[in-house]
Amino acid sequence: MSCRLRRTTGLIPENIAAKEDANDAATDECHDPDFHRTGPGGLYADDHGDQPGGIAMTSGFSHALLVTGSRTWDAEEAMKAAFNEAWRAWGPSAVARPVLLSGHCPKGADTMAERLWRAAGFEVIEFPADWSAEPKAAGFTRNQRMVDALIAMRAGGSQVRVAAFLDLCSKCDQRTGQQQLMPRTPGHFSHGTVHARSRALAAGIEVEDVIHPRLPPF
Repeated sequence: MSCRLRRTTGLIPENIAAKEDANDAATDECHDPDFHRTGPGGLYADDHGDQPGGIAMTSGFSHALLVTGSRTWDAEEAMKAAFNEAWRAWGPSAVARPVLLSGHCPKGADTMAERLWRAAGFEVIEFPADWSAEPKAAGFTRNQRMVDALIAMRAGGSQVRVAAFLDLCSKCDQRTGQQQLMPRTPGHFSHGTVHARSRALAAGIEVEDVIHPRLPPF
């Protein structure tokens, strides 16, 4: 089990960089379950994640990256750099069929990650939270479902890791030991992101923490 906490300003990645001419299409395709195309690293079959959160949909992938992050995340270059770091850690030649696991929040890190990943031609499995069923705990339940899916994929032979895109919580000012990873900076990181990363770490999954570039050194 390991966790690396680092600030990254990012480089334009070779593997995950979104093609400029695909940006408009990627926006429309974000909610299209039938979208897939050949991209760098592999060919894609028809069993992509059109059943959000289903464990049965997690088989057959060589590598899986679970993304969790703040709804205020807007640092695209830092995200691209983190994706490229995953490729370097995996070894580009070994990445045959990668997949992104996303909580499918309509703004912030989830939306950005899905757009970049799909624009590069790769598959996404969405895990939307059911806020109508659990008005207060849906996000935490969704996080555990994503981690459980990642555990199942690891058991099936996939290489797995988590990228946590950390920004300060925008809902409250209090400091707590669980969320406060930056003792010299007022405030704490978003609760949902910290919960997802903590569940992944508890399962022995490698987590890369990416601090928002606008935050001061700590």
